[in-house]
Amino acid sequence: MIKEIKDEECEIVKGWWAERGFPVIPRPALPDDGFIAFVEGKPMMAGFLYFATSGASCWLAWVVGNPDSSFEERDEGFKILTEYVESLSKSKGLMWLTISNNNDNLIKKCETLGYTVADKGSALVYKIL
Repeated sequence: MIKEIKDEECEIVKGWWAERGFPVIPRPALPDDGFIAFVEGKPMMAGFLYFATSGASCWLAWVVGNPDSSFEERDEGFKILTEYVESLSKSKGLMWLTISNNNDNLIKKCETLGYTVADKGSALVYKIL
C-alpha cells in the first residue's frame, strides 16, 4: 500500500531521517509528491518525487526506510515504492526516473529492479538559503 505524504506521514519520515543521522528537510523545501510505502500495515519506506519542468524525467530523492524494521521489510517497501513511482511517472508521459541514494543495499536492489548505476562516486550537497 502507498499513501501520499501529508503532515502526519511527514513527521514519521522526519523521525526516520533524524534517527539515521540524515538532515531533516523542512516540509516547505520538499515537493508535494511524497510517498510512503506500507508493508503489512507498517510504514516502511518513503521518498519524494521531483518532476522536471522540461524534459521527460523525474527524480526520486530523500529515500529513507523505517529504522525499526528488518532488511526484508525495507526491501519489500522499496519495491512497492519504486513500482508506484514508476507507474505514476509513466502515466504522466515521463521516460526517465533517477533515484539518488548511497546505501549499497539499496543500490543493489535498484539493479535487481532493472536500474542502471550511473555513478557511485558523487556526493549530494545542499545549502539552506
